[in-house]
Amino acid sequence: MKVLIVDDIHPVLIDVLSHHGFICNYMPNLSYEDILVQISEYEGIVMRSHTPVDKKMLDNASRLRFIAKVGSGIDNIDEIECKKRNIKIINAPEGNRDAVAEFTVGVLLSLARNICTANEGAKRLEWNREQNRGFELKGKTIGIIGYGNVGYALSQRLHGFEMQVLAYDKYKMHFSNLYVTEASLERLYEEADIITFHVPLTPETQGWINLEWLMRFKKSIVLLNMARGKIAVLEDVLKGLEIGKIAALGLDVLPNEDFATYSDREKEVLQKIASFSNAILTPHIAGWSYSSKVRLSEVLAYKILKINLLQG
Repeated sequence: MKVLIVDDIHPVLIDVLSHHGFICNYMPNLSYEDILVQISEYEGIVMRSHTPVDKKMLDNASRLRFIAKVGSGIDNIDEIECKKRNIKIINAPEGNRDAVAEFTVGVLLSLARNICTANEGAKRLEWNREQNRGFELKGKTIGIIGYGNVGYALSQRLHGFEMQVLAYDKYKMHFSNLYVTEASLERLYEEADIITFHVPLTPETQGWINLEWLMRFKKSIVLLNMARGKIAVLEDVLKGLEIGKIAALGLDVLPNEDFATYSDREKEVLQKIASFSNAILTPHIAGWSYSSKVRLSEVLAYKILKINLLQG
């Protein structure tokens, strides 16, 4: 079986697959057009988020049996077309869940204690103690939206802060445990001090974070999105900051992560959000750790081998 690898991965994936007789061609710099030309030769492709696997590509992929995503979200893959063609989609949410969970805690602590602004001030020789007085997590209520791999890992890490940890997941029931209490959205609207998103991008979740939704909360909230950028409407996020409905903001993802393609309005909105001292923006690095790079490749290798055994 031949596998085309079109993104940066840890070598363990190639080592494991090669050991089991796979032919792996590692070409992380191929363009979409290059992949279109070559994909017909392969039974498998390994890729990340920036490579769209659409109908056009699948039309050229007559031998394709699986698509392996180095990460969790599969919104860049045409699932309907893959199902029609009996092409298996493999992802690895287990691989970076710990990295995302830890990063979320880090951003939350940074916002709660004004670590970023205090650091910037001190480096400018500004010793602003009172202006950087923050709040403690103990006693606060956090709502986790999406209780999958990351949601669970995050709830484990939050347990020691003596917070009330609530979670909402439309597709799960009866998952309350030592770390978390299952809750409705209505309860989150009433009680949450902090909301953090860990859901995939789907037609249901796109645009979830909008002004109407923000106004349903009884309190001003700390809002965190480490999931997918298009879950949030940035114009409405800006409005939430301006009117104080968002008490603090942490975004690791944006609706458009290619700054070179930004319109003047997109630039204006993002620059205004960035001007708030209570906002932290990072370049989609929540799951980007040295350990997760290894684990993502290990998980994918195991799943590819399993699929190959099942398919014969």
